[in-house]
Amino acid sequence: MILASFTETPFFEYIIAIHACLLVVILFIRTSGFVKYMYSFFFLIALILTFQYSIPFHKAVENLAAHAIFIALFVCTPILKIPIKIGNYLEKIHSIIHTTPHKWLHPIIAIQNFILCSFLNFGATQVVDEIFREEMKNQQKSYAQILSRSFSLGALWTPYFGAFSVAVAYSHANPTMIIILGFLICVLTLGFWLIPRILLSKGKKSMQVGFKKEIRNLAPLLLFFTFLIISVMMGSFLTNLSVVVIITIVSVLYSMLWCIGLRKTGAFYLSLKSFIREEVPLVRHEAFLFISIGFFSNTIIDLGWRFHLPEIGTLSIFQLFLFVVLFNLIIILIALTGVHHLVTITLITSMVNWQNLGIHPVVFALMILLAWALSAMLSPFAPSNLLISRITKLLPIEVGLQANWIFAAILLLGSAVYLTIINQLIL
Repeated sequence: MILASFTETPFFEYIIAIHACLLVVILFIRTSGFVKYMYSFFFLIALILTFQYSIPFHKAVENLAAHAIFIALFVCTPILKIPIKIGNYLEKIHSIIHTTPHKWLHPIIAIQNFILCSFLNFGATQVVDEIFREEMKNQQKSYAQILSRSFSLGALWTPYFGAFSVAVAYSHANPTMIIILGFLICVLTLGFWLIPRILLSKGKKSMQVGFKKEIRNLAPLLLFFTFLIISVMMGSFLTNLSVVVIITIVSVLYSMLWCIGLRKTGAFYLSLKSFIREEVPLVRHEAFLFISIGFFSNTIIDLGWRFHLPEIGTLSIFQLFLFVVLFNLIIILIALTGVHHLVTITLITSMVNWQNLGIHPVVFALMILLAWALSAMLSPFAPSNLLISRITKLLPIEVGLQANWIFAAILLLGSAVYLTIINQLIL
């Protein structure tokens, strides 16, 4: 189904539809609890509406296959961690810890988790924990706060998060502009958050020579991540392929070429086999989410069930600021009840004719990414917070809402101001 989703020919669309239906049955059997019934509900509603309103078969097939390619994103991007482990970069990072001034420890954890999560998603947090577990075993609350915030910020800019592909698909915005403007939000946020920690720290130990040397040893890794982002930006500019297809191809191709360059082809093959056997089945929740919500949202769009807002023209600064805040608050509050933020984002973007508000597509895409990031940061049901909860032995509510609500409120208000200004500048 993943390979078939790279083409738009009718034959392959039928293959995707058949496989999607079979996959939904399998996922219904393999999932449990709230996730099973919520995603099944949206799938069944879409199916009933399709028959009730006699949506043509070819359109129903398109709706069913609409988000199938997103599964490829979750399957293929974690492959990037294979060359990271094979290249012994984890050991190099661990050696930095022993030469790091104490005042720099928390910022280094945050920045490292932010960078790795931007490419490896959930797998990065586990990698980071392998490195810092001993150093942070007596600071579990601070550790959870750092991991949750730095992970969630990745959703604001990187094309290697599912959020990015959803934002591009719903807004039709320029991916390069989203990356640049979203990354600027992350840099500003990390700066305002981490610099005071460094300045107020009581540690007086200066940087050691060993620390600087180890940082230089990680230059190939940083260069590799830079090439990944540049490749996605160039691919979206030079080709007509969707950003999801580009990311999927780049993730697999770069991982393989990197291991070939390290002369570790055999190790890559063995690691890939292990990855397919052990980790690919773990994406079943994401697969169920994207198929059911994609089917539902595209069915709603086909039926034309939208709230046609009045044409206001160019929004005033206050109007746009208020809209950004309310948009995010609605999604966050519903996410706190356990409903995945993609569901609410899909409903709003499908049923509200946001273009009539005079919002630039890039700004609307960043609004989606901001809502995704804040929901992931605060919700006790977010997969990232559940993972961090297991790592730190804290309750999910402690990892999410209790630890981050003030930080999230500041980020929301600051980002609303930022997006308001950007919208006025680029319209």
